[in-house]
Amino acid sequence: MLNYSSNIKSRSLLKSNNKENQQTDQIEIKAKSCNTLDDSIKDAIKTATRKNRSKQKINETDISKVVRFVSKQISASIELSSENKLAISSLYFVMTWFTDVLLYVPYLLIFSDVPGAGKSTFIEVAENLVYNPKTLSSFTRASLSIDASNSEGTFLLDESDNAPLSQRDMMAILNSGNNRRAGGSLRAAKDEHGNYTKLIKTHAFGPKIIAGLNKDYPNTLIDRCLAVKIEVAKSHQYLDVYQRPAPKSYSKFHVFMKKFAEANKGKLLEILHKDICPSHEVFKNRSSDKFKPLFALIELSEDEKFKRIWRNRVIKYATSGEYKDKYQSLSDRFAETVENLLKEAKIQGEYVTTKELCDLLNAQPAEFKKEFANGFDFTGRKISCLLKPLDIRPTKFPPSNHRGYRVEDFS
Repeated sequence: MLNYSSNIKSRSLLKSNNKENQQTDQIEIKAKSCNTLDDSIKDAIKTATRKNRSKQKINETDISKVVRFVSKQISASIELSSENKLAISSLYFVMTWFTDVLLYVPYLLIFSDVPGAGKSTFIEVAENLVYNPKTLSSFTRASLSIDASNSEGTFLLDESDNAPLSQRDMMAILNSGNNRRAGGSLRAAKDEHGNYTKLIKTHAFGPKIIAGLNKDYPNTLIDRCLAVKIEVAKSHQYLDVYQRPAPKSYSKFHVFMKKFAEANKGKLLEILHKDICPSHEVFKNRSSDKFKPLFALIELSEDEKFKRIWRNRVIKYATSGEYKDKYQSLSDRFAETVENLLKEAKIQGEYVTTKELCDLLNAQPAEFKKEFANGFDFTGRKISCLLKPLDIRPTKFPPSNHRGYRVEDFS
């Protein structure tokens, strides 16, 4: 009996232990399932917030979100040499949506030393982000003034190195097209009988993005431009033409920007009437007019960190070599090259004769002649024409009264 009872007790203890073990196993399984459920919920929440954040990049009401979104779109396809130039381009794109409240707009000059750096890609990106884009690769004075008078928009002037920008009528349109109060041009128009008896006043006011190779642009045009140099695009940033986003994909952005601009135009006008440019020599006279719309856009933001960082980027761009040495005209490059050649040749004395200078230049490789003399030999007249914009003129020097140039004028 004792053995039987002890066996019963041992069996009951085993059953109770098995039940306890099963309960602990079930608790562990539930705990594990809860943990996995929590993890899945967390992952779902993360993915949902990521989707919401990606949608809210455009729908946020603060201008800092808009500028950062535009900056990401630009940097996705184009390689710029610094964050400062990227900031200038992004702010300029946003500025085009506020053109109707601006009295003065700068131009944006996009150039590179070599073809294939991404200038045309920059124009394609601008088509999706600027206000009412009007892309032109061949244009005249009449086309600019008439098109701008019919409807305000942003001119995207591609292949500007092949455009007649140096012609007087074209220079007059571009030099006055950045100021709303500047004079326009009068054109003859036909009446109902087909006779030219009417006069129509046209004006080419509006922002313009000018893209082309580094060439001899008119100095008056450069004075009105914010210049951005594009480096050679990296292989991982190159997008095939068929892989680039279509303009329809930015339709929501355009709808948002129209509403955003209408809601903030009054506030932007109040900011523009204030003294917001830094007290630096660069931001004086015309430079103040060029940079003030960009500083005003930054002041629209309520994000103090954004205002501090992006304001510093604009200041660094304007005060550093990125802006001062942004562009060299053909005359500037020629004078700098002559200075280096004179140092290498170790010309003695204060003067160099025109004949000595011609012999020195004609001894250079064919690429040098192609760049500065269209492939022909240098003559005294050709050298004089190249140096005339820099006010470097030939003179007679004693005792031989030979004509030549002062060596110090090239430094």
